[in-house]
Amino acid sequence: MVRVLSSVTKPPLPMGIALPKAIALAGCALAQPVEFDHKTEERRGIELARNVIETAGGQTLNVMACIVYPSGECKDIGNIPATLTHSEGVNIGNAGSAEGLADAYIGNGAGMFIINELQPYLDPKKWQHAATGLLTSGWNQHQIKVVLSRRNGEPRDVRYCAPSVIANVQPQVLAEMADPLLLDSGFLNRFLFTFSDAPTSRRPNTDPISLEPLRRAFKAYRRMQVRVRVPQDYLQNVLDEFLTHDAPLAGHYNRLVNEYGPRLAFMLAVDPNRPHALEITQDHWDRAAVLLRWFFAHACRALEGIGEDRYVRRMEARLARMRAWIEKHPNGIQKRFFTLAFHKGSSAADRDRDLHELEERGQIFIHKTGGKTILKPVKEVPL
Repeated sequence: MVRVLSSVTKPPLPMGIALPKAIALAGCALAQPVEFDHKTEERRGIELARNVIETAGGQTLNVMACIVYPSGECKDIGNIPATLTHSEGVNIGNAGSAEGLADAYIGNGAGMFIINELQPYLDPKKWQHAATGLLTSGWNQHQIKVVLSRRNGEPRDVRYCAPSVIANVQPQVLAEMADPLLLDSGFLNRFLFTFSDAPTSRRPNTDPISLEPLRRAFKAYRRMQVRVRVPQDYLQNVLDEFLTHDAPLAGHYNRLVNEYGPRLAFMLAVDPNRPHALEITQDHWDRAAVLLRWFFAHACRALEGIGEDRYVRRMEARLARMRAWIEKHPNGIQKRFFTLAFHKGSSAADRDRDLHELEERGQIFIHKTGGKTILKPVKEVPL
C-alpha cells in the first residue's frame, strides 16, 4: 500500500506522507461493520464491528491520521485515498458540519473522511469546528445519537460509528490555530501524526500508476472478520519507556500504546488467506512498538507549539504587524486609517488594547489634536 501511495511523485513521497495514508486505509477497511438492517437492527456500537480487539469492552480498528507538512509538499497529490474509498463505497467526503457528518455516518458508519485542510476544524469560530466533538464521540462510543435544534430536524441515530480520517495541515497553521482544549478534549490525541517543516521539491509521476495492488490489499483487510484477545501487559515496555523518561503528551502516548498499539499489531498480523483467524506474535508486537515510537516522535514535533504560549505568540505577531505599519508613517497618521487597515477580524476594543500595549512598551505615541487621534512611531535612539 505504501509503495503505491508513494509512487505518485518523483522522487517518491516520503514515509511521513505515504505511511499514515496506508494505515488509515487499512483501518477503514478493518473497521467496516457486519451487514445489518438499519431499521430493524437492535445491536449497537462495537457489537456490529466485523473485527474487535478485546480490550476494555472492545475496540475496533479505525484510524485518524494527520499529516503535518508544509504547503506544496504533495500531501494530497493524486487523490488516491479518495479514489480508492469512493470505488469501494466507503468515502464520507472531504468537508462536513457535525450535522452533515452525522447524516453521512448513518449510512456509512465506518467511512473514510478525507480533510484536505484541517484549519477550519481547529478554529472555534468556524462552523466545521463542531464536527470535532462528533468525531471524538464516535471514536469513544462506536455509536452516536445527535440531538439537534428543531430547525435541523429529528435526532440522528448512528447505530455504528468508527470514523477513519486522513487530514492535512501545515505546521504553522497547526501551531497557531489549534486550541489547547483540542488536546484536553482528546480530539488531537486520537490522531497518528507525522511532521516535517523542511520544504522539498517533487514532480508528479507521469508514468502509469496501477491501483490494483492497493485495491487488493484494501479488499483483503475488508474480508477479515475476527475477534482477538491480547495479553494484559501488551506493549508495557513501550509505556515504561515513556514513563521512565518523563515523556510529554501523556494523553497522546497513553492512547498510542493502549489503542493504536494493538491496531497496528493486528494489521501486521493479517493473513489474506485466513480471513477468520488471526495470531499476533511477538514479532508483530515488536514491529508495532517501533511504529509507536516513530509516531510519538513526530507527534512531539507536531504538537510542541500548542499550549498557553500560543496566545502570546499570536499577540506578539499581531503587535509586530501593527508597529511595522505605524513605522511606515514616521510623521504620524490618523487612527482612522489604522482602523481601516486592521479592522478585519478584530473589534475596536481589541485594537485599542493593542495600541495601548504598544504605547506602554514605548514603541508608539498616541495623542489627540484637533479632535483627531494620531499614532506616531517612537524613533529608536542609537547606542
